[in-house]
Amino acid sequence: MKYIITNKDNEIIHISDTIGYQENGNILVDNGSLAIAKAPNEKMGVYEVEDVAEGICERKYCYTEEQGFYKNPNYREPEPTETEKIVKLQEQITDLQLALAELVEGGNV
Repeated sequence: MKYIITNKDNEIIHISDTIGYQENGNILVDNGSLAIAKAPNEKMGVYEVEDVAEGICERKYCYTEEQGFYKNPNYREPEPTETEKIVKLQEQITDLQLALAELVEGGNV
């Protein structure tokens, strides 16, 4: 059994194996180790489902009882960090250096 917590836009904000509630109405998940605060007048959904398919993740997917799981039409992949950009550029430079070395060794230059 899994528990799906959604925000007012039906976006999945958390997936948990456990569910509980604090006296003030906050939702307790992950064996009580995390409390999800419910803002005043904020509509949140809590759903019990048999299983969550691989690839379903928070923010990227939505859930309703009527539609089940579906891709969030408003989701945008986060921009890569500066470190991720540098790593990718370093990988590209290495690939280009290897390709150039192969060309030079093969006598095609």
